[in-house]
Amino acid sequence: MLSKLAKTLLTLLGILWLVSSATLAQEKVRLFGKVTDKDTGEELIGASVTVVGTNIGGLTNVDGEYSFMLPPGKYDIRVSYVGYQTLVKNVEVKAGQVNRQDVQLKVEASVTEEIVVEASISNATEAALLTQQRKSLAVSDAISAEFIKKTPDSDAGEAAKRITGVSLVGGKFVFVRGLGERYNNTQINGANLPSPEPEKRVVPFDIIPANVVENIVTVKTFLPDQPGTFAGGTVKIRTKEFPDEFTLVFSAGAGINANAHFREIPKYVGGRWDFLGIDDGTRRLPSNFPARIVTPAQEVEAARMLSSGVFYPFNRSFAPNQSYTITFADQFNLGELPLGYILSLNYSNDVTYRRKAIFFPSAEPDVPQFSFDEQNSLFNVNWGGIFNFSLRADENNKFGFKNLYNRVMEDETLLAFGTKALSNDSVRSSRLRYVERSLFSTQLTGTHFLNWLARAELEWLGAYSVATRLEPDNRETAYIRDALTRIYNFDNSAGRNLRFFSDLRDEAWEGKLDITIPFLQWDALKSKVKFGGSYNTKRRNFSARRFTYQLGSGGALAVLNKQPDELFTAENVANGTLQLQEATLGVDTYSANELITAGYAMMELPIIPQLRFIGGVRLEQNKLELNSTDGLGAAAVPVRAGFDRLNVLPSLNFIYSPIEAINVRLAFSQTIAQPELREFAPFRFDDYRTSTFGNPFLVQTQIQNYDFRFEWYPRVAELFAISGFYKTLDKPIERVRLARTVGSSLALTVINSRRAVNFGAEFELRKRLDWIAEPLKNFTFSLNVALINSQIEIEDTRVFFPAGAAGGRGDTLDISRDDYTNPNRPMQGQSPFIVNANLSYENPEIGFSAILLYNIVGRRVSEVGVRQGAGAGIGDQNQDTYEEPRNQLDLSISQRLFKNFSVKLSIRNILDDRFLFTVGSKEAERYRTGQIFSLTLSYSP
Repeated sequence: MLSKLAKTLLTLLGILWLVSSATLAQEKVRLFGKVTDKDTGEELIGASVTVVGTNIGGLTNVDGEYSFMLPPGKYDIRVSYVGYQTLVKNVEVKAGQVNRQDVQLKVEASVTEEIVVEASISNATEAALLTQQRKSLAVSDAISAEFIKKTPDSDAGEAAKRITGVSLVGGKFVFVRGLGERYNNTQINGANLPSPEPEKRVVPFDIIPANVVENIVTVKTFLPDQPGTFAGGTVKIRTKEFPDEFTLVFSAGAGINANAHFREIPKYVGGRWDFLGIDDGTRRLPSNFPARIVTPAQEVEAARMLSSGVFYPFNRSFAPNQSYTITFADQFNLGELPLGYILSLNYSNDVTYRRKAIFFPSAEPDVPQFSFDEQNSLFNVNWGGIFNFSLRADENNKFGFKNLYNRVMEDETLLAFGTKALSNDSVRSSRLRYVERSLFSTQLTGTHFLNWLARAELEWLGAYSVATRLEPDNRETAYIRDALTRIYNFDNSAGRNLRFFSDLRDEAWEGKLDITIPFLQWDALKSKVKFGGSYNTKRRNFSARRFTYQLGSGGALAVLNKQPDELFTAENVANGTLQLQEATLGVDTYSANELITAGYAMMELPIIPQLRFIGGVRLEQNKLELNSTDGLGAAAVPVRAGFDRLNVLPSLNFIYSPIEAINVRLAFSQTIAQPELREFAPFRFDDYRTSTFGNPFLVQTQIQNYDFRFEWYPRVAELFAISGFYKTLDKPIERVRLARTVGSSLALTVINSRRAVNFGAEFELRKRLDWIAEPLKNFTFSLNVALINSQIEIEDTRVFFPAGAAGGRGDTLDISRDDYTNPNRPMQGQSPFIVNANLSYENPEIGFSAILLYNIVGRRVSEVGVRQGAGAGIGDQNQDTYEEPRNQLDLSISQRLFKNFSVKLSIRNILDDRFLFTVGSKEAERYRTGQIFSLTLSYSP
């Protein structure tokens, strides 16, 4: 099958090469570009662009763009617009390359003579993004596709952590200015997306491949036309849009992980479609599986249906990591209408291996409650693509149709040997866990230039998105070693030998309308008023089933010395050796709905030519409802949670620009943060170490934001910036670890604290090194540093344990502020410092580039410790858990080969610094992930 696929790809590649060759062989080539206001950066729609000495010319379209077909050669193009200085540029149009010429016009109506400028064709997207950042109405930082292409980064999360003030937690969740994912928004092409993660409200960034990203912009000050759920920032990911000319790119790569490859590590046999991240049904519950196991006959039948698959891992080696990408894009005329499209497909897989030393605190000083040596192998698959269309009905109307689909699979094999110090038992645990996540988004957009309405611009968006998460048959086993025979035997503790199934589906609908009307203020300076509204609704359905194996009538002797694969069988359930018990809780099924309706009005008003005011207000109605039950059958009690609140969210911004290259920004805003749907549900998830619960007592967080920024753009692609920020948070939400145990596991939940402050400073420098010496002209150095501090105030709170979880239905637990192990600490997840540095070299003449990147994130609280419910003094040792700093160094080298090929060598995690978590003065967890070497060959005609 793979050989047929390879032949098909080669045939397609040959056809596309012939098409591209025919395209390049045409006599005329395309000259295009965008005309913008030099001061504001806005597109000038309807500007006149003509080729001097010819009858070729036209007006810029709704995007401020023009396009001509010309024979190769040198030309003068004249650009004019009412109220602006006319400009003539000398350009040279060459065959076989991108011929783009952007033009900036200066407002100066009194000048009538033409200004002639020597110009060269340029497609410096990093420089263009910095220009966009300089003209932005809000404080923002960004990275472009041009920069991402230089790095070894494989997904949007790895790329985003290069942005000032951004850190990555768990490999996929973005923290902005020390604030976690709940305090940030993620948008793709302007639309909000649901999350395939049951415990997070934002899209995990590892699900978005880096090669489909056009740019990532982090907006750090709130404007009324943005969602009100904002504190750290709004991360805007824009996928690649439409080509400047015919584009075909094909790349294939292979890599190895020094820690995982060329050795045997734990693994198990799964399904035949695992390499595509699709379970073939091997792990899923059959459609005729009993709705509830009650009778012995149902127990035996359920055990027979669950008899397939293995329970215990074996050691094997993995094939090298792989990655493939193909992108095909072009523009053509559909009748008289220009149509642009891009199709990009990607596939990658990789494996990581972690040998972890794990410790948990206990009541006895210097003695762990648990201590484990854990081996964890993780096989990941990521594939998907984008398919975007753009149609210009005429020069004033454009429509877009954008689609993104991606699927991520994580196949985990875990084997842990350890000790329960309090009972002096040696234990062995295993877990075989397979998780599929998918994300689909489709958008229909429109941009319209309304000459009849004071030259207003209307933009609208309609979007539908769905995110899914499937976890079929998480198989966990637990064994205890006999002190005399030293043989591991079946552990009959409640919930210790588990099979868990869960299914989550999030659907979201969004509609948005924005109208911008320009006008002249009292001194005839260009101003704008903007207003609009949005409607967002999200619906979640979640269900889970859990089953445990317990001793049957034969007692302990009947299971003695039997290993999982020979013990957990239908025959042993039928003969009474084991019982298969339904352990599903009422709260294991819940549904939730979230509705956000908003309207806003804002204004951009120059007070004097050097000082602009941007401000307004957003009214946002936030409604959330969650429904579940506590208990089962006739004893079930409804569990409902949520809120319905109208929020008034003002925003005030001032931008002072004494010269064109300098901005001084001041901003104030009020925003909100709210719990994730999963965090409201008292659903319980277990692993061999912890049990995690939701909390229906959570409330919304109210936030006030103060920002200052000085930025200087001395030359193209250069930046010097200093920022300061201060935030107050009322009722911040945090994840805490309770000393109260569930069975033999520690409990994790989510609470509201009373108040928190978050403040800090950011510094960024991007500088070409030719200022030191001319031979260094191809070198660029970048550094960004964030220094962040926060303090949190604790108050009395309440959490909830469902039936069967902690003894008794609806077990409510009150937590006093005195129960916290450390009432004076930073916010959970907040790092005191973040440092990114890179040194890049680029020589376009020989097609060579290299970049060395460094990243470090400061010590941060990963779990908050609480003493409540400990008993026997356990809580005295239940201190906060910290993730310690680690150094990361990456290198990427790229070289053009011949005319159409390039090769890229990447080395990630060169230092292989350890991941380390501490509790008090003790190590709680330590592991390494290994260096990753990859080689990618790319073809582009």
